[in-house]
Amino acid sequence: MDFVERQWKHLIGTGFNVFEQFPPEVVAKRRKLLPKMKEERAKGKRSWIAYDTLYVDGRLGTRRGRN
Repeated sequence: MDFVERQWKHLIGTGFNVFEQFPPEVVAKRRKLLPKMKEERAKGKRSWIAYDTLYVDGRLGTRRGRN
């Protein structure tokens, strides 16, 4: 992990930001997972996307091979 990425909290209020950048394939997959994540959150479940994987309540939200 890059030094700047580890120190992002020290940049708060300085006018600088650190954003993750993903390859186009990962961006496309994350874009497809976003509606499912919002649907799960609307049901009151805790959900998030890590890299290109959806997690719902701490478990994989989708099985591999499914989009």
